[in-house]
Amino acid sequence: MRDKMKAGSAAKLIVDALLQRFLPLARRRIETAQAQDGQYLRPSDPAYEQVLDSLAMVARHTPVPLLEALLRWRESESPKGANDASTFQRKLAVECIFCSACIRFAEYCPQEGLTEKLWSGIENFVFDWLINADRVVSQVEYPSVVDLRSLLLDLVAQLLGALSRIRFSSVTERFFMELNTRRIDSSVARSETLSIINGMRYLKLGVKTEGGLNASASFVAKANPLTRSPHKRKSELYHALCNMLSSILAPLADSGKSQWPPTGVEPALTLWYEAVGQIRENLMHWMDKQSKHIAVRASLSTSGFSICLGVFEHESVEV
Repeated sequence: MRDKMKAGSAAKLIVDALLQRFLPLARRRIETAQAQDGQYLRPSDPAYEQVLDSLAMVARHTPVPLLEALLRWRESESPKGANDASTFQRKLAVECIFCSACIRFAEYCPQEGLTEKLWSGIENFVFDWLINADRVVSQVEYPSVVDLRSLLLDLVAQLLGALSRIRFSSVTERFFMELNTRRIDSSVARSETLSIINGMRYLKLGVKTEGGLNASASFVAKANPLTRSPHKRKSELYHALCNMLSSILAPLADSGKSQWPPTGVEPALTLWYEAVGQIRENLMHWMDKQSKHIAVRASLSTSGFSICLGVFEHESVEV
């Protein structure tokens, strides 16, 4: 019991020391972002980046008190009351800083470092913004916040990607669930669907282990653009899903052919090739019928959809 108390006290001291550095830098960024319509949040700030690096190290060892402190900070700094451009600018700036901190946190925190409730809370934060950004902050009514809102949604997508490192199944299941609840076509449902799809562009596929590759193959198969048939403007959805897959596959292309295919995972590779091959076949059939969509096909090819993965060129593989 005494050892646990000592450990808890040490963790609190570490988090408090980090917050003493974090809080003034965060406050300065919020105030400057309001004065400059968000432009200040984009350039690199060495002092702030150094604090985020320290935050990542603390996340490895004392994640719970750190996340709880960040949540308290977010709650205390988020403006309440009036709905005007200045209020929304401050709210978005706070969310951008909180999201940046959570990205580093999720990149370094071990999976067992948080309870399911806390992990789910971060996941809900991500999907809430992807789904409700237009309701919370209208870029039509408040054009001065467009830059900040775009920055936040990019950070939210990055956070989703960081979460997928250790919560791949949870994140992808939530993704498909949200798409399925929006099958009835309407302008609102379509806008939310496109935002959710765009928010998945940093998803990290696991291809080094059999379990990871199995999960990745399952995701790719279910994300096949041509298996979804919205009532109206279906090409818009197909294009969004193709662009999403291009972005997700691009990091595998950058790793080079020398790392593909992974060894010792042959059963999973078979599922992977089947999933990717089915998408390729569907897309080629669709684009042969409608040549106006050729740019999407080129985008997937450029991303390494077929080339970098060796799916169709690797001589030892039959598809």
